[in-house]
Amino acid sequence: MGNALSISEKWHKCVDKLWSFQRLTLLLVLANTALSIISGVLLFIIPPLGAILLVLPGLITTAIHVIDWMFVIKFNEWYKLTIEEDYKWMRIFFIALLIKVIVNAVFILSSLLSAIPFVNVVALIISSFSSIILFASIIMQLFALFKLRKSTRLPENACKGFSSILKHYIVVFTTYVVGGCLTALGSIMIFGATFIFDTFGLISFTKDIIDGKYKEGINIEDIKDDIVINFYETNVALESEDDDSSLEWGFKLYIVAIIMIALGYIIIGIGYIVSQYLYYRGWWLISKSELEVTQEYADIGKDIIFIYGKNCTWRSSL
Repeated sequence: MGNALSISEKWHKCVDKLWSFQRLTLLLVLANTALSIISGVLLFIIPPLGAILLVLPGLITTAIHVIDWMFVIKFNEWYKLTIEEDYKWMRIFFIALLIKVIVNAVFILSSLLSAIPFVNVVALIISSFSSIILFASIIMQLFALFKLRKSTRLPENACKGFSSILKHYIVVFTTYVVGGCLTALGSIMIFGATFIFDTFGLISFTKDIIDGKYKEGINIEDIKDDIVINFYETNVALESEDDDSSLEWGFKLYIVAIIMIALGYIIIGIGYIVSQYLYYRGWWLISKSELEVTQEYADIGKDIIFIYGKNCTWRSSL
């Protein structure tokens, strides 16, 4: 029974340590965000202090990367405690996490090399290739999480945790696609509205105002007359009513575009917050999982095999 208990204790220590790493990462991310905002504001108020504080987010990012490596090392220790039928998917999940931290290291190195002439081209190629590998690792994680969340042998809280992490990726993908489509469509609409404004001379008229061409009071009728005159100077034969309706349509298009872009960013922002909640909740649930192992076991070489549930083999190299 002693070995069985040691496996259960080792499981508890591993998941507890994994959650402590994730909790520390969350705190550092929040601190990094706060420092980035504060330093950005101070750059305009107290430039020297703001410039000094800008160094801290970079140091925190490096610390987060180090913690990610520690997390992966502990995960490697944890997944070897899993049941034979879950071992395959836990190993795939581990490999995906390992790829992720390696790619992040490559990104950091590439960003440093991007400041060097000629070398920056190579760094850009490496970054592009690394992005493809990172995407592949995410797909690996999704497959593994889909299988692990439905496991009948893992502790219940572990399955719930994997399910929550899977939902994290679903929310990220959905909100980024929806939000990205809205912002892209809004940008296209702004381009169309800008084309209409440029046709009516509104953009050049605005520039004249900024340059101080119109020094005295301006009313809407003056602006309208100037736009219509500017428009007719382009030798486009349209009725004045059509000019007004087209310009009005351009303003409406511009307002709708701004709303769509704002909505897109709001959706992405809310999605990010919800996804982060699901991600860290997943690891918190995993940290609450407890492995129950029976006394029945047998030694085979260096491996110790445990019977858990109904004829299920557990591995560990103790």
